[in-house]
Amino acid sequence: MPRFRFTVRRMMVVVAIVAACLGWIVERHARFRRLSASHMSQAIEASGPDDPFHIALKIPSPEEEWRIGLAAKYARAARYPWLPVEPDPPEPK
Repeated sequence: MPRFRFTVRRMMVVVAIVAACLGWIVERHARFRRLSASHMSQAIEASGPDDPFHIALKIPSPEEEWRIGLAAKYARAARYPWLPVEPDPPEPK
């Protein structure tokens, strides 16, 4: 049985492949964090001004729930960028 030889060329190819994979994961993580922050800020913006006396009684609108759900989905995707992400649900009317 022939032995596998570690040559400089083969090691360089392995390092290039590992670097490409890590770069893809880092880029995907950053993109999902940006999406999560964007959806969360839009949900906060849609909720209107905060009233400290009635904040506990406020019922979120369907758009706010949708945005918060997307923010949570993308926050989880940012934590685990190598896992697949399901498509976004349709926007509520």
